[in-house]
Amino acid sequence: MTGLALVPRLPEDAAPAATTEAIVTIGWFFKGLMQYADFRTRARRAEFWWFLIVGNFIVWAAAAFTGVVVWDAIDTANATVNLDAISGLGWAMLIMTSTLSLALVIPYWAVAVRRIHDTGRSGVWAVFIVLLPIVMLVIAVLDGEPRANRYGEDPKHLER
Repeated sequence: MTGLALVPRLPEDAAPAATTEAIVTIGWFFKGLMQYADFRTRARRAEFWWFLIVGNFIVWAAAAFTGVVVWDAIDTANATVNLDAISGLGWAMLIMTSTLSLALVIPYWAVAVRRIHDTGRSGVWAVFIVLLPIVMLVIAVLDGEPRANRYGEDPKHLER
């Protein structure tokens, strides 16, 4: 084997379609993670959306578990948190969830910029992720340019 395959090729009878789909989904997420500092090339819609969906699911799951662990320290009537009542596990979960969220910010920006590049626009449009998210949503659903542009070859063409 000469390189690392992001999405392993399985024989047709090796796994049910659902398992193969899960591997492809995770492959898109890891592709986004591995290209965390690539703000120059292009990303397909599948890469952008699967990175967003899987990344958000992981963060939300960690946040939900953290909420369960620290629930006793939350005074819902006064909307306050008793910091002394948070257990060691609670602090560990808070730190882990915060670190995880921050760790995914740069890869998310990178995949968003690459997605914008796929439509032929400058990565400066990524500012709309914060200012006007609906603009980023519209750009994210647009099909990429079907030919090479100033940001590289068509990623769909490269995978065929």
